[in-house]
Amino acid sequence: MIRQLLIYLIISTIIILSFLLFSSIFYPLFNSDDGVTVLMLHYFKLPNDIYFWNQDRVGSIIPLIGQLFYKGLGFSLLWSESITHYIILILGY
Repeated sequence: MIRQLLIYLIISTIIILSFLLFSSIFYPLFNSDDGVTVLMLHYFKLPNDIYFWNQDRVGSIIPLIGQLFYKGLGFSLLWSESITHYIILILGY
């Protein structure tokens, strides 16, 4: 029981530190790949934006889910993108 709790604590610490060091809201080297996701989040409209501005690749799952935080809960664009991105990473783990 204590060993499982320790493992969960270590994993949670790694996730929190990773978020604080590498998420879009805190990372100092914000680049155009991150910026396009934030812009898509702001201008997102279905069904036109299933892909990044009607391209045939790179689906826009982060802007789609990020709408819950941006429009639903009133978070800023960067917070919405960061939280959504890390939720997807955690679920993938």
